[in-house]
Amino acid sequence: MKMKTFKNTLLALLMLTFSCQENLSELETAVKNDFIQNSVAGCNIDINGETGISCKYTSTGLYSISGLGSFNNPQISWSTSGTGILIPFGASNSTVQVTFKPTFNSGELTATVTDGSLTCSETITIDCKGSNGSGGGSTNCGQNDNLNIVENIEPCYPSQHPHGRYTLTGESSSNISWSVQNGTIFSSSGDYVVMKPTSIGGYTLTATITYPGGCKKTYSKNFYAESCL
Repeated sequence: MKMKTFKNTLLALLMLTFSCQENLSELETAVKNDFIQNSVAGCNIDINGETGISCKYTSTGLYSISGLGSFNNPQISWSTSGTGILIPFGASNSTVQVTFKPTFNSGELTATVTDGSLTCSETITIDCKGSNGSGGGSTNCGQNDNLNIVENIEPCYPSQHPHGRYTLTGESSSNISWSVQNGTIFSSSGDYVVMKPTSIGGYTLTATITYPGGCKKTYSKNFYAESCL
């Protein structure tokens, strides 16, 4: 009777162990999918407004973000850099009024949109034109509205050769810089990058494209590194 009881207890423990392992696997899959799905929307935003202003006569300008339709719950923020350029109010709206002081000659305006763990931004350079300086150009960085980061080789941790390999599609510019959160860049060349995750879990890969005239656009996408073991 004792042997039968022992066998039944052992069988129950084994069934409990398999059940726990199955639940853990389902939990890991859910965490991975939740982290990745936030990057599906993409970063197809543009800043609309004048980049070349007549500084002698212009004191304010209206700028707006387009391309917000793919976001579920976009949180917007605006910022400026440079002398004599500022946002007096409304820095969290999709349209913002920018003030140019008499000391203004050149500066940058950046729009940042966050939606869950997805963050993307665009920066334009605004400067003087006409009798008070030179400058101008289009505010539209939108020739890259189909941006995507494609995973060519999926890495794991601890990373080994050939590591993680990714390509930015929708943009042929060679002036692209790469960065990664929770990882390190091993090498990069234009639209191609090789990276290594620094731990098991989610990491965010970001490509920044700089256009002639100073217009910048970033695209970020989330990925997940599993154990190599």
